Amino acid sequence: MVVLYLALLLVLGLVQVLLRWRVSRLEKRYVRVASEADALLKQVVLRPGNSNRPDPLVAARQQFDLAVVATKRAEVEDRYSAWQAFTERFAHFRRRLAGFQGKALPYVGGVLDVAFVVVLLDWLGVGFTEVKSLLGM
Repeated sequence: MVVLYLALLLVLGLVQVLLRWRVSRLEKRYVRVASEADALLKQVVLRPGNSNRPDPLVAARQQFDLAVVATKRAEVEDRYSAWQAFTERFAHFRRRLAGFQGKALPYVGGVLDVAFVVVLLDWLGVGFTEVKSLLGM
């Protein structure tokens, strides 16, 4: 049972590594989209020539592009925060499961082993008398 427990902890550790990798990729994507939005926000386009007035058509296009990037940024931020929260809950679950080692785990494992054997014997049709004769009692 201890081997199964350790295998379970290893699998859960691998899943946690994959989740962290996913969150880090989403974080990089969020930073990229946020910097793109900041660059669009800081960009000022003036009319060509000696005029220092902004061009209204270019400003309208810039506002539209900014709205598209802001929407994309909100979607990426929502996805990132959801995955981050799930990863934190999963890590907490894994830590709590690892904390059961040596406390309740051997007892629970023993109960599960006995229950598995009893169900298997019942499924095979082996009764109490056959088990006693096999054990030599």
